[in-house]
Amino acid sequence: MKPQTHKNTDKADKADKVISNRNEPAASSKTVVKTAMPTTTAPKTKGKWGDQIKAAKHEWSKLSEAELLKSDGDSQQLTGLVQQRYAIERHVAEKQVKAFLVKCNIA
Repeated sequence: MKPQTHKNTDKADKADKVISNRNEPAASSKTVVKTAMPTTTAPKTKGKWGDQIKAAKHEWSKLSEAELLKSDGDSQQLTGLVQQRYAIERHVAEKQVKAFLVKCNIA
């Protein structure tokens, strides 16, 4: 025997759900607009960089593979990492990074 369902009970359950939704706080009407970060003149090397990680690791053994991957070949980011890890002046780190990128045909 099938259990008997009452249409009135079903409607009441649906009504309770609708009412309970009305009691929830309304979503904020504020709109968040994200602005794009300004682009820098530093060349990005996304396509070729993944192939050069091993060479970069060989060049700068104090940098982790994760750091090199995260830098995505950005010369400014690499310069900062090299400068920090090797405790050298910025212009020296820039020269090293530029020479490496040229050697790898990335820059």
